[in-house]
Amino acid sequence: MKFDLFSSLEQGIDAQGDLRVPADTLRDYLRTVEVAEACRYWCSWTAESHYSTLEQRRLLGGAAEIPHWPAEICANTDFFSLAIAAASNHPSIDFGSAITNIVAAGGPVIAAERIHLLDALASARALPNTFHIGMAGGRFDYLYRIAGLVPRDQAEERQWNAVKSAIAAEAFEIVVRLMQGDALGSDELTDRFLDEPDTGVRHRVGRRWTFETTRVAQSPATDRIQLYAASHNRELYTELNQYRPVRALNLSITPSAEIDRNQHHLARIYHPDGGAWVREYLPQTVLVFLDTDRDVARRTAETKLARYWSAMLGTVAQSKVDDSASNALVGTPADVAEQIVGRYHPDDRLMLWFDFQYRELGEVHDAVRRFAAEVVPLLPEAYQRGALRGSQ
Repeated sequence: MKFDLFSSLEQGIDAQGDLRVPADTLRDYLRTVEVAEACRYWCSWTAESHYSTLEQRRLLGGAAEIPHWPAEICANTDFFSLAIAAASNHPSIDFGSAITNIVAAGGPVIAAERIHLLDALASARALPNTFHIGMAGGRFDYLYRIAGLVPRDQAEERQWNAVKSAIAAEAFEIVVRLMQGDALGSDELTDRFLDEPDTGVRHRVGRRWTFETTRVAQSPATDRIQLYAASHNRELYTELNQYRPVRALNLSITPSAEIDRNQHHLARIYHPDGGAWVREYLPQTVLVFLDTDRDVARRTAETKLARYWSAMLGTVAQSKVDDSASNALVGTPADVAEQIVGRYHPDDRLMLWFDFQYRELGEVHDAVRRFAAEVVPLLPEAYQRGALRGSQ
């Protein structure tokens, strides 16, 4: 098992009740990386977000897609800049994006260029870190609208969610093929189709990116770059692994049976240049609420989750709170160790989320340290092996 850190970089409310400015959030993140590196976590994964949810709320009010969130979702709009800045000072921890948007933030050709530049900069500085690039198209419609990606006809409007999936698949293909150092033009891309649910009529989805043949590098990216598809689409896994090794990312709310199906599928189709598939190539996020007092940990989890769902939905949905708490690691170090053994395979990789709805940075750092010092030693030997960097 391997333990990583996931940081949401949420631009939330500080201990004084004031809106945290982006510089403060980024400073807190860099301090947390320092703690995680000292505790020997394997990788620091970060969220990424684009465009202002506050401005959308001002314009649309209750019709906004995130109508009650008190701040911007995330202070990080550019994983690549953040990763190279952090890696330059922290050689003993890797960095990952969960996720970087390859659709709305300039599109897939630009995304491929930025990944190659990250690879080249890391090489130029002789950085030992590995960079895990989790990619997706983003789930909110406003991201697509601002990027100019809207339904082009009534058929697309009727099946917009399926069209968005096709757009994301097109973007994935472009990035992955350009990461191979290939020359590529849009006329060489895979054709994608949609079936009308009522009539069964099948029609081709037109290209969203039309470009002449180009390339972003003369050779494939080095092994310091690992690509991940943040998706449950097993057909997409198969398609992308025709070109180069592409791993996957899943969320903590993903049912274990679904994760096992993804694991078995990826083991069959993983590109041979990546070697044999291992379970850690499909990391999962999981919230952690750790305290010496089980009741305090539970109350903290319920309070923060209620605050989160109230901000997202405008009301506290108790079922959402209960479901989220049941998927989290909650309790004393002994409780959390028992939950890990009961829910996860000893070869899994977990992205531990400690900074969820945080007010005091010290509390985050205490939890990061205590998990490494007090939870990991309680795990059976099969789970401890390789859990932290340098452990055997």
